[in-house]
Amino acid sequence: MSETLHPVNPASFLDFVFLGNSDSGLTNIWSVQTALAPLGRVQWYAPWRRYWFVPLEGTGFDAACLKEISEFCTSQTLRHANQLLLDKRRNETGIHGS
Repeated sequence: MSETLHPVNPASFLDFVFLGNSDSGLTNIWSVQTALAPLGRVQWYAPWRRYWFVPLEGTGFDAACLKEISEFCTSQTLRHANQLLLDKRRNETGIHGS
């Protein structure tokens, strides 16, 4: 099932569409797109231990779009880190569930 996260800013032209899990199954992949075309992907970059944006060739972005993409990457990185901490605590205490 595809999940689209619409931006908080109603003036935004960007949508972040969940594409699925990475090959490892540990992280997510998102498409960044407008109503007209895909612009790139947000995916995990292990060497930096954070989500990053990989633009499609030939795309260009203004400062507002870059800020919104940056904020999305940051929010997904924090969400992932929080989930890892929660999973670690559950494993340490023997509590299971979502």
